[in-house]
Amino acid sequence: MRTIRILERILTAIPLMLGVAVLVFFFMRLSPGDPVDIIMGQGGAVSAGEMEQLRREFNLDRPLHIQLAIFLQELARGDLG
Repeated sequence: MRTIRILERILTAIPLMLGVAVLVFFFMRLSPGDPVDIIMGQGGAVSAGEMEQLRREFNLDRPLHIQLAIFLQELARGDLG
């Protein structure tokens, strides 16, 4: 009986954690400004080619649904950075 209750709670928590992860992803993407500009600063010290390379490295050049899939895959592996 107690084992069933624990399993129910775990199975209930999985969709909740997935939902929170999706919300976090979209809030990060909806924040104003380009993430690469924010990371590197808007001072112009980095060339346009380097900025484009960073966008590819962070998968910002891909469609939003692909970015979400990559984000969830990395999250499942524990890659938070």
